[in-house]
Order: sequence, then C-alpha cells, then structure tokens
Amino acid sequence: MEATDRQPKFWSNAQTYTMATICMVLGVVMGYLVHAPANANANVPAASAPAQPAPAAMSMPSPQDMKRMADKQAAPLLAQLQKDPKNPELLAKIGGAYMAAQQFPVAQQYFEQSVAIKPDPETMNALAFTYYSLGDTDKAIATLNSAIKANPKNSKL
Repeated sequence: MEATDRQPKFWSNAQTYTMATICMVLGVVMGYLVHAPANANANVPAASAPAQPAPAAMSMPSPQDMKRMADKQAAPLLAQLQKDPKNPELLAKIGGAYMAAQQFPVAQQYFEQSVAIKPDPETMNALAFTYYSLGDTDKAIATLNSAIKANPKNSKL
C-alpha cells in the first residue's frame, strides 16, 4: 500500500479524555494565577493582614442621602407644582423621583394625588409597586386590578 492511501489514525477515547483533562487543569491553574488576589501571592496570613475599609465611592448611600438626592431631583418639579397643583403628570413625575430613591411613603402620597385627579394606568402601576414596597400587598393588587379595568390592553401592566 502507498503512503497516500492510508487512513489517518485518530486518537482513542482514552487519549481524547486525557488531553481534555490536562487542558482543563491547565486552564484552571492559569485562570487562578492570572486572576488571583494580589495578597494571595504574598506569604502573609489573611488574619494578620489589616482590614481595608471600603472606599467611599463604593459604599451604598444611606437612606438620608437617598432622601436628599430625591429632594434635590424633585425641587424643580415641586416649584412647577406650586404654579399648577392639579397637574397629574407632574405629580406622577415627583412620585417617580421619590420612588427611584426608595422613599416610598412620599412617593405614595404624590402617586395617590395624581391618580385621584386622573386615573392613569401607568401611574396606578407605579402606585401599586409603592404599596407593595411598603408591604401592603392587598392595596397593590387592588390598584393593579383597577389599572387593568381602566386599560385592559396596556402591555406595561
């Protein structure tokens, strides 16, 4: 037989699994070496290393900080509200600013005022979320049911 007529010989199953295992182990070792923490390479025990406080930029804002941010964001809207106190869209925007800052009791007040003037399904949805966040599941469900009755084809509910 000529050399060109020979079929190439493939690896056996055992050889394939062995090579896959070697590649996997090398990948894990290389991943550990590349992504290991910097102090893991130093021979310093973890208990003796001083604890580093988290940087201020990485910490979560306090509830007071969230309230201040919401007040700052809502300030121009509140100034507009002085001129037009029965504007349901403006009331809903103010409620949304407080809801985004997790100030749910204040958001609830503005959403309720907005829905009382104009029962908009999207505002009612936000009000239901506020009720749910405050732990009043029954009011949340009732509000969602009212929003569905107001606009059954609304895809956002």
